Amino acid sequence: MWKGTNKEYKAALTKFTVSGTHENEFWNFCNGKIEVYYLRRLLQNRPNLVDFVEADLPTEAAISSAMGTTEIAARLGSDVGSVLTEHTAKKRKTASAQQAVAVALNKIAESESGKTDLVRSRIQLLQNEDGRRLEEKKMKEWNMISTKVRQLRQDLRDPDLGEDDKKDMKADLDRLVKRKNKLA
Repeated sequence: MWKGTNKEYKAALTKFTVSGTHENEFWNFCNGKIEVYYLRRLLQNRPNLVDFVEADLPTEAAISSAMGTTEIAARLGSDVGSVLTEHTAKKRKTASAQQAVAVALNKIAESESGKTDLVRSRIQLLQNEDGRRLEEKKMKEWNMISTKVRQLRQDLRDPDLGEDDKKDMKADLDRLVKRKNKLA
């Protein structure tokens, strides 16, 4: 897992730092790999790990499983046993450092998750506030319409009103009652 992530990180870093790139967001070079992005974030917080993460294994130190024992011994020197012991110790240190990187990545992910939860809570709170305001607005409109309906009904009882006026007032009354029922 580390080799793949490290390789993808180096590729993204190369693209990110190439001359002529006018992009400020490292994420845009991560090919959607969140672990590569979090590794970058970790290294920004712990610059002492940058050399470890970005270092390439020297060619003369590389050993392949396809190599024969004599070729390995020739490359490593005559005392293969001490070299292998040293290699094992380095491997343990590397594993320990990799574990530290993994723990730090998990902490960053948890921190980001906490921020995401906080943002979601804030959005929910704002939506609830918007809903409350909308209900309050509907209630005010409902009360205003109720007052107008009562006034129109009272005005319709006026014996001096002409038939055309009564007809217009009844049409207004019907529209107001329909709107009031929608709000209820």
